[in-house]
Amino acid sequence: MLKLNGIEKKFPGFSLKNICLEVNKGDYFVILGKSGAGKSLLLEIIAGVTKQDAGKIFFGDEDISCKKIQDRKFVLVYQNLALFPHLNVYNNIAFSLKCNNVQSNTFNNRILEVAQTLSITDLLGRSIEALSGGEAQRVALARALVIKPDILLLDEPLASIDVEMKTELQKLLKKINNSGQTIIHVTHNFDEALALSNRIAVIDKGTILQMGETDDVFQNPQNSFIANLSGVKNFIKAKLIDIPEDSSLKIAVPEKSNIEIKILTDICSGNGFLAFNAKDVFLSENPTETTAVNNFLGVITDINKTQLGYEISVDIGIPVIISVSRLSFQKLGLCLDKKVWASFKASAPYFIPLTNESTLTY
Repeated sequence: MLKLNGIEKKFPGFSLKNICLEVNKGDYFVILGKSGAGKSLLLEIIAGVTKQDAGKIFFGDEDISCKKIQDRKFVLVYQNLALFPHLNVYNNIAFSLKCNNVQSNTFNNRILEVAQTLSITDLLGRSIEALSGGEAQRVALARALVIKPDILLLDEPLASIDVEMKTELQKLLKKINNSGQTIIHVTHNFDEALALSNRIAVIDKGTILQMGETDDVFQNPQNSFIANLSGVKNFIKAKLIDIPEDSSLKIAVPEKSNIEIKILTDICSGNGFLAFNAKDVFLSENPTETTAVNNFLGVITDINKTQLGYEISVDIGIPVIISVSRLSFQKLGLCLDKKVWASFKASAPYFIPLTNESTLTY
């Protein structure tokens, strides 16, 4: 449906580099990256607000690379919403229809239809200044959707609202997408991206690092940046070597360490990174009967309280971070300098070859 091929845009000190992505009809496509990664700039190029220096944009079979913003049936909703304070809610929505040359005799029906969909019918006569943050966001979405765009472009739409309202708006955005509306949504929030998208592109420093179905991208990250973005706490430079007597397992040997970590992988031997989640490692006071093939005696070096329990740093020859519940913390009597056993299965870690790390600094 929408295809970007080799998009580039240069500014002093920053540039978008060879951006290639595809968005299919009906996708909820999220562009995820940290602040300053180029997300909003890319959205403006898709909308036609900013002209790319190089590359092509296709919508269907049509080259729209040079089309003006008013000739692209895309609508961009900025983070600041840009509602008109001198117009009430009804007239803010109507303004969008006027700008897009919609026949005036259809205004009322179109506005009432979108207002009902977004549950803002009772707000139509209200002034913009009297709206809450969540209400204003709904009005901005209504103003965009009332012209029935081919693609809805959202710039950090949930960044400035409270947690309770964020949950409601996420449900609303999914409802809009499930009705058939194609959405491209930029955000820096991993949980938001995971909750909403069916496809995703991860961007950093103006470059797309990985793109695909959301679950696949985060279950099989191609570099350390994406693994770290998804909340993986343990990320260790290591060398992967074969086990001659066992074709199903390999050994990862962390840099500057002589411990051996068994890992279930079909990746070829070589240098790279070993990654595993803090919740996939289990602590015990003594060696226990377990199916885990990785068992290491270590010492607790740091303890940090979290919303759901504790993160325990343990030196097992390398530093690892382990998540434990409050109950487990108390039951095990965990404290600094205590010796504990850390255990995890061979299926818990995954290996990222170093060849995919060329954009990163170690």
